[in-house]
Amino acid sequence: MTTSTASLEINLRPIRLGFLVDPLDRRTLSEVARIATCQWGGIACPMIPIMDALPPAWCEANLANPDPNELTRGLLSYFEPDLLVETCAGQLERIDPHASDRYERHPNLGHGVFVQVEGAVNTMRDVGVTMDHVYAYLHQKEFQFERRTPRKLLRFGVGDEVGQAFFEMAYGMFPDRPDFAGIEATYERAFDAQLVPPDVETWAVMERQEAMCPFDVTLHGTERFFQRSWGETIFIFDPLSGPDIIDFWNLRLFRRDVVPVNVHWLKGSRDLVVDLIRRKHRPLPNNASGLMIHTTIQLGRSLDPAIIEALRLSEAGLPDGSYAIKTWYDPIWRLEDPGLFSRPEPSYLSAERRDVEVPLDDRWAVRVPHIAPPYLRQTRNLDAGWVNTISHRFYGSNDDRADAMPSAAVDRSRAYPPQSELMEQRPTREGWLTFHSYNQGGHSIRLPFMRDVIKAWLTAQGIEAAPSDAGRVAHSMLATLGGLNQSRIIGHEAVLRQFDRMAHSRRETGVGEVEDVPFRTATVDQLQPMLRAIRARRGRAATLQPFVDIGALRLGLSVQCDHCGKWNWYDLDQVGAQVTCERCLSVFSFPQGQLPSRTAWRYRVVGPYAVPNLAGGSYTCLLTLNFLRQAFGMAPAMTFATALDLTRDGERLETDIFAWHDRDIGGRRLAGPSLLVGECKGFAEDAFKQADVDRLRRLGEWLPGAYLIAACLKSVLSDEEKGRLADLCRWGWSRPRTDRNPASPVIVITGADLFDPDGMERRLDRMPDPGNTAKTGPWNLLEFAAATQKGYLDLSDEELVDMRYGRQLDVRG
Repeated sequence: MTTSTASLEINLRPIRLGFLVDPLDRRTLSEVARIATCQWGGIACPMIPIMDALPPAWCEANLANPDPNELTRGLLSYFEPDLLVETCAGQLERIDPHASDRYERHPNLGHGVFVQVEGAVNTMRDVGVTMDHVYAYLHQKEFQFERRTPRKLLRFGVGDEVGQAFFEMAYGMFPDRPDFAGIEATYERAFDAQLVPPDVETWAVMERQEAMCPFDVTLHGTERFFQRSWGETIFIFDPLSGPDIIDFWNLRLFRRDVVPVNVHWLKGSRDLVVDLIRRKHRPLPNNASGLMIHTTIQLGRSLDPAIIEALRLSEAGLPDGSYAIKTWYDPIWRLEDPGLFSRPEPSYLSAERRDVEVPLDDRWAVRVPHIAPPYLRQTRNLDAGWVNTISHRFYGSNDDRADAMPSAAVDRSRAYPPQSELMEQRPTREGWLTFHSYNQGGHSIRLPFMRDVIKAWLTAQGIEAAPSDAGRVAHSMLATLGGLNQSRIIGHEAVLRQFDRMAHSRRETGVGEVEDVPFRTATVDQLQPMLRAIRARRGRAATLQPFVDIGALRLGLSVQCDHCGKWNWYDLDQVGAQVTCERCLSVFSFPQGQLPSRTAWRYRVVGPYAVPNLAGGSYTCLLTLNFLRQAFGMAPAMTFATALDLTRDGERLETDIFAWHDRDIGGRRLAGPSLLVGECKGFAEDAFKQADVDRLRRLGEWLPGAYLIAACLKSVLSDEEKGRLADLCRWGWSRPRTDRNPASPVIVITGADLFDPDGMERRLDRMPDPGNTAKTGPWNLLEFAAATQKGYLDLSDEELVDMRYGRQLDVRG
């Protein structure tokens, strides 16, 4: 099965380097900032701290502080650098001990590159697009001509320690390094840049936007996108404090309009700060309710909050609500915390975008255009001058191409992502990431198949995966349906019960004796109750044609054997002058001398629909997957597999579904797709036995963070099932991961969901008591899990709150 079309958005942006730094090594932080001045997009490259213990400035007395390694991993996942730069030997090995064991065409940059070890093959100038190419381009296109309104560019000379430390972080100063020799001179010649001292007067010129600085030019040709955050942030920090420097540097990557203020110049900055607050206090654009934009004054964490009194803001006559004071830093390293605080998303750059549509067939690669910057045709040695990110959306019946995938920006291995040495592309929250070093017309990318991606990812987790027998049946049924969204054709209780009655089965006739029960057939009259039930539920006439079209039902004739008297069924292709009896294998003449009666025309279920026990669980599996895809409004990106046999260290488990579910397919997400695994049951009175619940728990232990799905076709659970599943829910909520999220949230899905054609709101109204949170949203899988536990397991509000929040939470008072 293939999709018809893939819609791709190709985005050009600079390379995003991640500088691994010691937060107490201010000399290295200075070197990083000066190198970033020489790189296209350098100001958008994050600093990632690596330390044995948190600096005192980042420790809070009354709150749970993150583990240093947890903070580092969290920031890597948040910013997703394209390449890492090691500023101290051993940092890369500490982050990824297995990095040297795998082949990568674009490896991270070791310590020798950063410190310019003599005889090193590469230098920092060999990665990305250096700014001398941008300066030359701008001079040729703009600055060699006399403008009606001249633009002033500044470069900053030698100043005192405080001034230099502040300006190299806030506005950009050039390094004194052989590998970047000549870039500052090119800047001066191209723009006739004026040399000024790094002092408070020059700071005022910059913040009144009367001149441009080197950092401004690093973003030339790019557009920067932020989520929300209309207000301005005035960040007061100590440029001699390493932790404050890192906080300020990274703050600009997720907050727009950050104004740096040097705490050592606070009194001299007061008038301009007051003026900025007053000018920024205006109505929010396109807002009919009169909501006003306010300024946030944020203090570096090394500072005493009382320092704000030096600005004497209470004496400035500022409007009420025009500013707010913030003494804490957004915990952006905690990626999925479901608590009260919503973290901002990181900004992203775009230099050029192009939308293309490519037809899909059974090939694993497609040819797409390549977008290159206009500054140069080819970079130097490292084959990593710029990147294209490619986000995709599939149209048609996409049930074979991977639509949602875990990011491999940080966690990569030999197994995941699957690729060949001929091309390297990484799945990230922005889309597929591809590296380029010269201007070419196009290149090939892989649009991998779901089964390959899932198997590769599980292999990277140390788990071997193979389709189970039930999974093969479900996959075959999916092919006959023509896509997961077509499972609504069979999404009715009467249909599944009727098909299961007609399926081939086996029954015990005595001790140790088993008898095959042949395929049961049904006349049109016998199928009328099923059609009437469909019509009553969906409000329109129903026929058997959809079931014939998907290959579930086949029409034939029933004829009695002349020799043994057994009734045989023959489809239309088998009917002939001579037919063979299924029991005695005798050949006899078809009774052409008498017209067949109405009851002689009969239907039989065929193909995967003829497998007993509700098609081996395939009905529940496919209806559950389709429900999860459709339940939250706009269809999410979803990569899935039907039932899999999983093996790890000799232990075997089975999951009836495996899926990555990503609601936001239009942009980056902090957490990436959610993983769903689970058990799919039928109509049995006691469907979820203790062994099934234990298997779900074991899946949660193998795959921490995965949602555990308990799905069945019946609408009401027994009291025993509710008790077993409630124990599982309690266990799942109580296992916080290092990011303080529940390790195994449980989602309960019943036939009330799977057979209901209405939307989520109507479905919740009929749920016994899902709780106000579930009804009002915001709708996400975590809140849906809580709603289903409350609604289907008869849990009280107190019980659910105790399950979810009984563990210690990091909540600011």
